[in-house]
Amino acid sequence: MRRQQPRCRAASANSRRPGIHYFPTALGYRDLKGSRAFGGKVAQGRRDVTNVPAQALALLNDPFVVEQSAFWADRLIAAGAKDLGARLDTMFRVALGRLPNEAERARFTGLVKELASLHKVESEKVLASRNVWKDVAQVVFNLKEFIYLR
Repeated sequence: MRRQQPRCRAASANSRRPGIHYFPTALGYRDLKGSRAFGGKVAQGRRDVTNVPAQALALLNDPFVVEQSAFWADRLIAAGAKDLGARLDTMFRVALGRLPNEAERARFTGLVKELASLHKVESEKVLASRNVWKDVAQVVFNLKEFIYLR
């Protein structure tokens, strides 16, 4: 009497049919779905090149990135920079290995002022505001230069 094949071939541990493989490790990491880090059930040597907005949203909303931004904000506040320019210099040097150029400095200075007004922080207390620097850290983590290697 011939043995019947199971109905669900992927669940069968004894299947001898070629081409039927089940790879549970290839399903992907749940937090990186937006970045297309894994190719689903297809084996890939390296990930696709992408710069879709979903990748930035995955980084912005990822709990790990939010936690690390708060951690970095606490470190920056504890270091006690003398002014806004020195704080931005420190952030760029640590994250990117260089100082900000004039356009970046102006853009980030405007960002800090905008975030201070959104969080209702007085201008004298900006350097001590965890919420402001946590948000600035998230922006730095999402810079193209921080995400991609050349």
